[in-house]
Amino acid sequence: MKLTAILATIILSVMAIAQTAASIENAFNNLEIVLKNGNCGSVESAIFHSVKLKLFHPDKDTEKLESEIHRLIEDGETETIRYIAYLAYQFLRTPGLLAKVEKKDYKNGDEFFQLLSDVMTTQLLVNR
Repeated sequence: MKLTAILATIILSVMAIAQTAASIENAFNNLEIVLKNGNCGSVESAIFHSVKLKLFHPDKDTEKLESEIHRLIEDGETETIRYIAYLAYQFLRTPGLLAKVEKKDYKNGDEFFQLLSDVMTTQLLVNR
């Protein structure tokens, strides 16, 4: 229970898009920590917030975060984690895909990942 409370605090701190370079870096570092923790709900939330943060800060280096999300594609505890990790990884590694996502404050992870899936499907069909 204590770990869940700590993880929830970390996620809540990440949710508020940071205004300074140092706090943005902290947000990315905190997300990396949460992605490694093994709690399925926290991991799903961290994947969601990783893409959201990159959406608003596309110039930031996310190599470590991408590496951790890539690991989850194969090692994620659930099918949902593996699937959303795959979607997130594609968007983090492909700026052109991420640019097709409207910058707004998405609140629902399920809807956000459905949007990412739709964008990716559309892009794949257009490039056939």
